[in-house]
Amino acid sequence: GPCVYCGPSVPSVVRQYTVYTGGIPDTLKTFIREHPAVRGLIIPVEQFAQTRKRMETAGTAEAILYQKVKSEL
Repeated sequence: GPCVYCGPSVPSVVRQYTVYTGGIPDTLKTFIREHPAVRGLIIPVEQFAQTRKRMETAGTAEAILYQKVKSEL
């Protein structure tokens, strides 16, 4: 089903909260290979509200992943 990218925006690759319905584009697949933590920030649309709230809560897995990806940019 559709999924949404919850990580930080990456110019020329992906914008935060972009929804994909037919799979993810090759540019994002390449970025995932370079930054494996990104995989944990691509989630089913149904989990978006819960994930977004958890990203804003210090110490959660989602917040840690977000900060890790952001620090690698």
